[in-house]
Amino acid sequence: MQNLVFDVEMHLPFLVGGLATGAVSFAVLLLVLLPVVRHRCDASMTKGFFGVTVSFVVLVGGVLLVHLLASAALLAYLVGELVAFLVCWVVLACAMIART
Repeated sequence: MQNLVFDVEMHLPFLVGGLATGAVSFAVLLLVLLPVVRHRCDASMTKGFFGVTVSFVVLVGGVLLVHLLASAALLAYLVGELVAFLVCWVVLACAMIART
């Protein structure tokens, strides 16, 4: 069994990188979603799937890159990605609720 210890010097840069990657992947989804929410264009399955696909590629590409370069820091990176992505969704949900 692997011993999980948070080493600040090693894991903090990957945690921050995961936060950035999660935010970038959500920004891709937001670029597709905002025009629809603001009623500037109609919803499109093609645009929606394209946004989800690009966002997924950004997330998985970051995971693969970290796994190849520093697999010991993969958990910290994944936690950063997950936290950023979920926080962005919560912020968007709160903004949508406040808007109505």
